[in-house]
Amino acid sequence: MKAIAFQRTPGEPVIMPLRIDLIADSALVPYNRPVFLPDFATQWNAVLYVAYRVSRLGKSITPKFAPRYYDAVTLALRLIPSHLLAMLRNGYFPTGIGGVFDHCVALGQWMPLPEQDEPLVIEATELSATLTAQQTGIDQALSALSQFSTLKMGDIIMPCHLPLAITPKPGIDFTATLSAEPVLPIRIR
Repeated sequence: MKAIAFQRTPGEPVIMPLRIDLIADSALVPYNRPVFLPDFATQWNAVLYVAYRVSRLGKSITPKFAPRYYDAVTLALRLIPSHLLAMLRNGYFPTGIGGVFDHCVALGQWMPLPEQDEPLVIEATELSATLTAQQTGIDQALSALSQFSTLKMGDIIMPCHLPLAITPKPGIDFTATLSAEPVLPIRIR
């Protein structure tokens, strides 16, 4: 299983070369588990993503047929060692460390996809957003990614991050809802 996070916000086009981060499976925190801040960095950001679960094996998928390849949606909170990544980018070094450290992405509870044309209503802390699947860019992201990599059942695609960044600190509780259902309750330790 693999998880892929696109570096784009809702409404932005999916461009080539793909701006993505590969996230190790050991980096995923299952639903309703606490999130621990590692001690290898001192400054952290947390970014909220929309996430889709791949439900079929596929390669070279066109955007028209992409909806056949995912079956569930949730929200994910990704921890980013901001100071460390800024130093790496400034020195033109690879930034892959941002997706491989253990427990850096907290996954919410998977929800069935909304009915066609029904938007996702997302609420978290200071954010309230209503997005359609088209605005998240899932079909274009899945199609573009499938040109390079075979998608397998259980893979997770995070096609966009939302304009909400929090500064995680131990002891903070964070909750996000998807269509009025709490899908991402997190305690940061």
